[in-house]
Amino acid sequence: MVMLDWFIRLRNLHPTVKLSVFHLNHQTRPGENEADEDLVRNVCGGHQIPFFGRTWTRKSTTGNFQNEARKVRLDLLNQISGEVQADWICTAHHADDTAETSLYRLLTGASLINLGPMKPVNGRGLKPLLAYSKPDLHAWAAENGISWREDSSNLGDDYLRNQLRHHLVPVLNSLFGYRWEASLKHLAAESNAASAFLSEAFEDWKKKAVISTDDGWKIEIDLNSLYVESLLVFFLNQAIVTLTGKPFGLKKAGDLKAWLSSGKAARQIHSDWVARRVQGGILLIRKATTPVWTAWHVTVTPAQKPAARQKNSLSVSADRSRVKEPLSVRFRKPGDRFRPLGMNQEQKLSDFFINRKVERTLRDQVPLVTDRDGQIIWVGGYEISDTVKETGQTTEWVHLKLESHEKN
Repeated sequence: MVMLDWFIRLRNLHPTVKLSVFHLNHQTRPGENEADEDLVRNVCGGHQIPFFGRTWTRKSTTGNFQNEARKVRLDLLNQISGEVQADWICTAHHADDTAETSLYRLLTGASLINLGPMKPVNGRGLKPLLAYSKPDLHAWAAENGISWREDSSNLGDDYLRNQLRHHLVPVLNSLFGYRWEASLKHLAAESNAASAFLSEAFEDWKKKAVISTDDGWKIEIDLNSLYVESLLVFFLNQAIVTLTGKPFGLKKAGDLKAWLSSGKAARQIHSDWVARRVQGGILLIRKATTPVWTAWHVTVTPAQKPAARQKNSLSVSADRSRVKEPLSVRFRKPGDRFRPLGMNQEQKLSDFFINRKVERTLRDQVPLVTDRDGQIIWVGGYEISDTVKETGQTTEWVHLKLESHEKN
């Protein structure tokens, strides 16, 4: 509620700011869930703010309720933010959440790259309260007459994070004061720096080591290279995650590297991926029937008004002045990036496919329309790029249409 109050104050100072609020009812605390939602809805109604209330009716299937709920919230946030064409998605995580997250990761499977704290800005995700503790926010709410509600599930020990908060954190505070938080933040900051360095190094390595072949993706591995083994394992893990779109893990990547010297010809990677040992490295092959490949071409027709937007359509409208012709059509390749609608920066095309839940076996067949600079301006059947969308200043449009025929 404090974050909502801050944004209402911001809008009062800058009337052009548009706000929308999302709330998910998890149906875990009968009566309380509804009261939480009513409070947020009433505040929004009093300030003419669009309110999007949703209810999660599905029960947990994995036994990890918190992870499932987090994924559902993220999916709905992305969906609704796209509908309202939001520039930012803001969540109310605070400083205590950051410390608890780093501590949780440290105790449940830390690695060099996953200890980093929550980032205040991540893509179009924004966490404006990270600099403030929970007592700070309570004090602000009390001083400014802001109503809020406590989540009673935070008081119990049903979840591991609650147990850490209620039992371990008080012991750490009694032994070390708040020094342990400062030390953990310092370690997390170093983890962030190491992660950024390794990610940049991985991109350079991938350009040389990952090659598209007719049979699959070849990852060139020189077992006699000067790379430190742990660094090579990190690169191998990142490559497999990037190419398959599935989590893998450093332990599995280490086992895979060791397998290269075993003399065995093949190894299962995922249910639909297999690795084959080849000269100079690993060949990743997708275990699927051979798809019917389709050739595509795009037609460009000038127009005086936009066509109605249709979901998953093979025809779209764009701002004529922003479309750099001639256009061409191709399929995806390693390193592709794309700027979806409503985003102010590019993301990996593989991440876009994951977010849109595009079946892995179909991703190589999705037509990509590129402009004369080679930039992807339309992921055919899914979304046009934010770089060519119509704006309030658009006066001329072009209609883009994809047509296909099967390759012989």
